[in-house]
Order: sequence, then structure tokens, then C-alpha cells
Amino acid sequence: MPTPRIIQSPRAQAAILAIVCALVYLPWLGAGGLTATEGHRAVPGWEMLESGDWVVPRMFSQAYLRKPPGIAWAIGASGAVLGETELGARAPSALAACAMAFVAWGFSWRWFGRRWALAGGIAQALMPWMWTIGRHAEIEALHMLGVQVAGLTVLDLLVRRDRTPGARAVGWVAFAGAGVAWMMLMKGPAGLPALAGAGVAACIVHRRVTPIASWRLWVPALIGAAALVAVLGLIARAIDSTGETAVTQSAAAFLFTPGWALKLAGLAPGALLAMLPVSLVLLFPWGPDARAEVVDPDAGDRYRVARALAWATLATLGVFLLAGVGNVRYAMPAAVFVAPLAAHVARGVLGGADDAGAFMPKRRAIGRVMMLGHPAAVTLALLVGAWVWIATGERAFRATSGRDAGHEIAAMLAPEIGDAAPGEVWADHLIEARPEVLAAARDALGPDAPVFRWVPGLGGMETIPDGTVLVLRVDEGSNEGVLAENLGKISGTRTLGNGGVGAYRYVLVLAGDAGLAPTGSGLTGPEG
Repeated sequence: MPTPRIIQSPRAQAAILAIVCALVYLPWLGAGGLTATEGHRAVPGWEMLESGDWVVPRMFSQAYLRKPPGIAWAIGASGAVLGETELGARAPSALAACAMAFVAWGFSWRWFGRRWALAGGIAQALMPWMWTIGRHAEIEALHMLGVQVAGLTVLDLLVRRDRTPGARAVGWVAFAGAGVAWMMLMKGPAGLPALAGAGVAACIVHRRVTPIASWRLWVPALIGAAALVAVLGLIARAIDSTGETAVTQSAAAFLFTPGWALKLAGLAPGALLAMLPVSLVLLFPWGPDARAEVVDPDAGDRYRVARALAWATLATLGVFLLAGVGNVRYAMPAAVFVAPLAAHVARGVLGGADDAGAFMPKRRAIGRVMMLGHPAAVTLALLVGAWVWIATGERAFRATSGRDAGHEIAAMLAPEIGDAAPGEVWADHLIEARPEVLAAARDALGPDAPVFRWVPGLGGMETIPDGTVLVLRVDEGSNEGVLAENLGKISGTRTLGNGGVGAYRYVLVLAGDAGLAPTGSGLTGPEG
């Protein structure tokens, strides 16, 4: 089989990579309403933009610190350009996914040569696991960009120490530190296992433990930790000054969850399956044939990096296992080490017989089968797969949005808007479950919309201001149905309507009588 023509021009490679990224991450990006947890990311960003307070993330006026403020900053900044729209909310993720492809391209160039760098970039862009996170208003794509920058840079610093001695390493350490700070401000310490994986991989390939104690590893980690502590300190002082209580969530909620033994057993296999087909490149840096292909020092350097990338992937998964992470999605940081290996495989499979990186015939044949006979063939196949997924799976997923339910709530509220009622709209469990519902309702009402407020603990409240509309969840997953029943016994209250989104059911109640009797278990009637 003839060797495919390799595109060597950096400009041509960059243009091709940009086109591939655009074809995957831009089409119909703004189609369909927000769904799942997209509202939890978008609403705080939009409220930052509206209020001008870029310190404390809020959701419906409630301080919201379940995640650091990075995603809110990104969506708020995007909203300033693209508006408070689905496109504006998802654009930061799409840009982050595209940036990751170019980062993979750059490190592939550095490690495996200019001719083969494009393979690493395209492998990153076309990894199906990236399609979902790169096309949704979620934290993962932005978080993964920081993990990738930090993980690949630290790996380079530890594995290729002779290429970055002394003063030259300082700039790379600062770059890695910026990556750690970025990922920490997006998702806290969730990506640190990738740094640990890079350190373990360096220890394995160098056959000594000193890399794990290197300043090249610990200084970036400390830079990132300092950035997170500084930002959280600012937020804490701002919240303390107002006397608020923020909604938070402990990291322990994600570790050793019920059924953890079975989940942990499936973590590594599940993550490697999720990385397919790109994870197939992990087959190549092992065995006697791989060692026999090292014919000169440069080939040895490339082989060492390839082995380190493979070991870093597995070691990162191992750290997640030890930490008690059982959800495959949370192990996604391990995937940042895989794509550059595609450049190593491309060189081994497609390089000429005189190329020092060429694989042995059997391994070349396996690689060609993985490429469907030609790199363009596998690229086109994955592009078609992305478009099919966008047109079918993604379309069906976005159809579950609560946007229509929000418009129904707006229609229920519209007749009540006037000089006296409603005063504010309060909700708790519906915001916890699907905040995009009330965001859509507020947007549909426009400038006349009342204040929508998240009031934690609404189901157990004993007094409610006259004229307040309560949006109460009445499905089995919420205790707010009891409050709805008690309110129905109070003179002057009335039900404005009801509806649902997915498995969640809700009712709108207009509270019409102030001075309600405190009973300790909800409202039972007017005092007196």
C-alpha cells in the first residue's frame, strides 16, 4: 500500500485542524434549550453579567459555591459578546475543545516531529468523548483544557529534563502553573490526579523515584493552589460582609458512593472504552518490538515520551481509583495524555522505511487497519460519526430541556403581574433540579418579570410574605408537596397552575395571607 502524502506546512496543518474543529464543535451549537446541569453553569454567569458582581457566583440571587467561579466567569464573558443565549452559554466549551486540539498538536510537534503533529491534533478534536463536553454549557471542557496544559507540560518537564535544563524550565513551569490555576478555578482539585499520573509515569520511565519530588511538579501545583485559595478568600470575604450563607457541596459526595466497589472495578475499563477509538494508540508503546524499534538517541527520546504518555494515562486512572472515584466521567482527566500518542503511531505506521521511528511490519499493518487504510479515511469516519451524533443523540438530549416548561410558567404568571402581585417568585427544589425552567420563565416575561429567588429550605418555611408566588415540586423526590397542601388550606391563597419537566412535577401557588401560624412543619392557616 502506498504511503499517504503527509502535509508538512504548519499553516496548512493549522488550517486543516481549525476546519475539523469547526465542523465538530460549531454546527447547531445554539440549537435547543439548556438541559441537564447546563442551567447550573449558565445562570450564575448571566447573573454576574447582569449585576456587575464578578466575585460571588449567584443563582437566582442565592450565593452558589458548589464549584469555583471559573465557569461563571467564562459564560458571563461569552454572554457579553453573544448574549444570554444557549449559543453564548455553550461557546466557551466549544472554544476550549478547539484549544485542546491545538495544544495536542503543539506537544505532538515537540515530541514526535512536525510531519506527524497533525495526527495528534485531529485525534484530540475527534475523540468522541470530547464531543459531548465540547458542545454543552458544562465545566468539563474548560477544566480539561487546564488539565491538559498542566499535565502535558509537567510530563515534558519530568521526562525530558535534558531538553529543558535550569533557567529554560522556569518558563515551562510557569506555563504548567497557569494550567493548574485554570483547572483549579474551574473544578477545584478534581484534575490533580493527572499531575500525579505524570509524576508516576516519569518515575517509571526513568526507573527512579526522584521525579515525584521534583520542583517541576510541585511548583505548578502550588501556583494553582495559591490562585484558588486567593479567589475563594475574596469570595468568602464578600459573602461574610453580607451575612449570607452560600450553597456548597463537599467533594466527599463524589467519593466511595453507594455501590462503590462495583463502580471502582469498572472505572478504568469504562474510561478506556470512553476514549475509543483514540485509546487504541495505547497498544503501541509496549513490548519487545517497540523496544527493538529504538535505533538512535532521537528514537529513544520519542519512545520514552510515548511510554510516559501511556503510563500517565494508566497511573491517572489508578489515582482516581485510590481516591474512591467511581463515576467514569470524573476520570476524564486521564484522557489528556492519549491524543499525542496518535502522532507517535502515525510516524511509526506512515513513515518511510528509512525513518528512525518506523514500526516493524506487523505493527505497521495493525496501525493501518486502525486507520481504516488511510488517515483521511478514519478522519472522515469520525467526522460523519460526530454529525450523526449531533443530529440524533444530541438533538434528542436537548429536547428534554425545561425551556417549554418555563414558558408555561411565564404564561401562568403573566395575568398576575401588576401593581400588587406577584411580589417575588420563590423556588428551591425545582431550581436544584432544573434551573433552566425558571430562567426561561424569567426571560419570557421580559422587563415586567418579578424577582425570581432561590430560597433553600422552602419546604419547611413557616412564614411567607403576602403576594409571593411559590414554585413547589410535588413529585416523590421532594417534600415540598406537603407545603403545597398546607397552603391550599389558607384563605386567600390560590393555585395558578401546574406542570412538569421530565420526572419533576411542580405547582405554582400565590400566597395571599400574611401572618401565618408557625407550626414547625409547614403552614396550616392564618394566626389567630
